[in-house]
Amino acid sequence: MHLSDPMGPQYLEPAPDVDCRICCALARQRTEARACQDYSMISDCNVEINQHPHPRTITR
Repeated sequence: MHLSDPMGPQYLEPAPDVDCRICCALARQRTEARACQDYSMISDCNVEINQHPHPRTITR
């Protein structure tokens, strides 16, 4: 039995909002965690980036 890499190429990470300081800080933390192979921290950062609220623009 072979398990797939949870952070393999098929995994798409959420993109941070480049105008948001919090998202950018989380992206930096994610990069540092990847360098240390801290997959739990990578996952935590991905969840926070994905759930971080931003104002929504409504277009008509």
